[in-house]
Amino acid sequence: MLVFDKQKFTDSLTQNHIHGGFPAIQKYGISHNHNDLVYDYHLTDHFKKAYSFTNHSKYSDLETFHRVLNKYRYWLNDRLNEYANTQFIKEDTSIADELVEKSILRYAEYLAVNSKGNLNTIFRFGPNKLNSVLETPQFLEEFKSLYIDYNNALNDILPEKFDYQRICAYCWISLEANYHPENVIEITSYYLDQISNQLWDSNQIITLSSKSNLVNHYIDNTGRPKGLDNFWRAYLSISWPLAQSLKYFKRYDEASSIYKITKKLTKQHIHYSTGRNRILEAAIEDYKLFPTQENKEWCYKMLYEVSKRDIDNCSENTNEIFLILYMFYKHVLGKELK
Repeated sequence: MLVFDKQKFTDSLTQNHIHGGFPAIQKYGISHNHNDLVYDYHLTDHFKKAYSFTNHSKYSDLETFHRVLNKYRYWLNDRLNEYANTQFIKEDTSIADELVEKSILRYAEYLAVNSKGNLNTIFRFGPNKLNSVLETPQFLEEFKSLYIDYNNALNDILPEKFDYQRICAYCWISLEANYHPENVIEITSYYLDQISNQLWDSNQIITLSSKSNLVNHYIDNTGRPKGLDNFWRAYLSISWPLAQSLKYFKRYDEASSIYKITKKLTKQHIHYSTGRNRILEAAIEDYKLFPTQENKEWCYKMLYEVSKRDIDNCSENTNEIFLILYMFYKHVLGKELK
């Protein structure tokens, strides 16, 4: 049984941790990998130049803002489609490498516009939520529910609504605060076991368990039950704080096993473009842990597969694929942006 100690959570946070922005999360806690990437990118001279030449006042009008973001979305979508229409040859990566280099250079303009003059907005979940967390009295009480729901689930007492996004939000805050990351491992491992059943057929295709007790408790914001295929969204989301925690404890083989499962997912399982991005990201993360030739080939294969999917929005999806291409640039191509 896990117990959330509100006082210990509060007392463990120093003023430097709370008020130090994103660098404090990197120093004292465990940060989201997307935030690590965007922080690194925004420090480059290339981005700083693009940012300084951006007239941020133009984008106070939402219509103009989204029209400009869509310009970059369509540009990137066209580049990806061009690559998807080539013949994939794993021995010749030149076309893929060119796509990645062009994209990460163009990302500076997109990110500068997307910030609207406030660099705090470029982070996926904000640069440091811990101060606002402590200033919100009901938050720490609500935080207990992560533990209460988990302990109840162990006794087959499930909540009326299975809200994986809420679970992930609390897990990421726990990691940023460095509050018992081992608890995050236990909780996320349990939920992943509940929603997935690793059944492998001869084609190495994963099927999702239809026997999970959570199936009947998974509803959307309107209260309507969601289809079983939507569990893959939950799977991808919950697996990321788990993998990040495992890497923190240097349990690399276990983290790699999560990425390997994600790499095996196909369009049969994942029908939306952000999910496909996550598969490419998993391939790169696995390569970072174990830089074998086989894993490198997976990265190129996944880049080719992801390029077949249209980008379906100008904000989250576009930003994420730009960011993952930067990840590819850094870790697969082994290059640094000046």
